[in-house]
Amino acid sequence: MIQKFAAGGSYISANPIDRLSNRELQILHMIGKGMSTRETAHSLNLSIKTVESHRQRIKRKLNLTTGTQLVQYAVNWFTGREGGVAGKTVGAPSHRRRPSRRGICS
Repeated sequence: MIQKFAAGGSYISANPIDRLSNRELQILHMIGKGMSTRETAHSLNLSIKTVESHRQRIKRKLNLTTGTQLVQYAVNWFTGREGGVAGKTVGAPSHRRRPSRRGICS
């Protein structure tokens, strides 16, 4: 694998998350936190249309077809669980964990 990369070849990761750009990862993270397209756009100083375009590219790169699948994938990724979407198994990196709510009074 390293030899192929060093020889000018390309390395394709088995993890589909690695296909996403930094901006797409930011947006996936915000989707996983439960933020709407409008909230994401406002937070990143982008237009809603730009965020929608990013969402479409994320879906294509992750082989997802619906917005619901994207949200489910993002939530699974954000919480660090392995998850399934519409009968498919999709990997979520285990290094992403939601902070514990222990010690928080409601």
